[in-house]
Amino acid sequence: MSHEFSLLLIPGIIWLLLIPILLVQFRRIGTLPVSSIFYWCLLGVFLVYTPVSDYMLGIRDSFGFRLPYTPQINQTIAFVYSLAMLGFAAGQIFSFSLPRSRRFAIPVSDNWSGLGGIRLLYGFQLAVWMLYFFNLWSSGISLSGLFNPFHREEDGILFSAAFSFPLLELLSASVPVCLFLLMALKQYRKPVWWLFFIFWLLMSLLGGWRFRIILFGLFSLLLFIDSEYRKKGFVLYFLVFVLSMAWLTLNRMAIAKRQFNLVTFDLRQFDLSVFNNEFSNCRTFRACLSMPQSGSFPGFQGWMKEGPDMKPWIIQFSKSWIPDGWPWNPNPALSQPEEFYLLFGWMGLLLLMIFSGMLTAWLDRMRHNLFSSLFAVVLTALLFQWISRGFFPFQLKITVICLLPFLLLWFASPYLSPQSNGNKT
Repeated sequence: MSHEFSLLLIPGIIWLLLIPILLVQFRRIGTLPVSSIFYWCLLGVFLVYTPVSDYMLGIRDSFGFRLPYTPQINQTIAFVYSLAMLGFAAGQIFSFSLPRSRRFAIPVSDNWSGLGGIRLLYGFQLAVWMLYFFNLWSSGISLSGLFNPFHREEDGILFSAAFSFPLLELLSASVPVCLFLLMALKQYRKPVWWLFFIFWLLMSLLGGWRFRIILFGLFSLLLFIDSEYRKKGFVLYFLVFVLSMAWLTLNRMAIAKRQFNLVTFDLRQFDLSVFNNEFSNCRTFRACLSMPQSGSFPGFQGWMKEGPDMKPWIIQFSKSWIPDGWPWNPNPALSQPEEFYLLFGWMGLLLLMIFSGMLTAWLDRMRHNLFSSLFAVVLTALLFQWISRGFFPFQLKITVICLLPFLLLWFASPYLSPQSNGNKT
């Protein structure tokens, strides 16, 4: 076994040693620590599986750049990933100081789950779609061409649209949260929910919004685990979720760019290399470490502020290693622990990963009422977006927008009618 491969295995060993800590959490809170386990799985995929499998598959190039496998960079990567695991473990252990029976709940009137709250969620979606189509119209997008499957011009392809109001486009990220809340309130038994769901799914496919579809799938999966993880139906749902995400990954661009002849249902095309490409943040990190500027980042200022082109400094840097003249404009991503290290060094990485461990433990205790549980599920699913796309200003916007339905219900609940419960069928 080579020395560099041995270094890559160290984070994996520490990752496995986190299992006893999760078991202690399980015994202390009396329920499955879903948020902590989910984050642990994400760490395993991004910081253990992909780096090791990239080495074993012999992947040495990324976007035309020859990835460096020098002893110094290998050692840095092993230490960064190991420290990230240890920081998460420390945060989990610090949470043990909380009383065993302590539960966190968001104080909100029960009226939010009645008919008034359900109508409010549908009305919110209608308002979002009205603003979205106004944005399309003001941006010069052909609305007739948008829904014409034979329209091949750029003015009707949603994926390549340049929006006049980018924030309004981002506001549509709150729609899957509304659909999830309505689903949790048993609205999936009614045709109106399916009407809203199918329209959103169609727009998501046309826009290439894969991460929003993934988020809705994760919302549903985590809710299932949260409440019914002992039932056999979970296995079926998990398989459907995995297969649908594989199909979406294979066909997303073909659908978004109206190249329907390229759509395939042969999931055998989703091989190991395709899976690796979806979680290849470690390649971007390895390339970034070879750049001369990797030791002189602007710290907190670079994390919070956006540059002249309205993109975080870390995004600009993560693309700086791509050769000039590359045929398309890729957006290679960093994992969040990698971003922590590049911007804040070893100590910043450790402290922020301690916070991540405490945050997931806190989310696992938010199970006192339905509103708090659903809030915890949504924040837990958003951890996928946080760790897979470590660009703080963008992540902050997405999180705030996804929490808008909760804020709306929270403030409006005292004024909603309690007389009719929308759960009843």
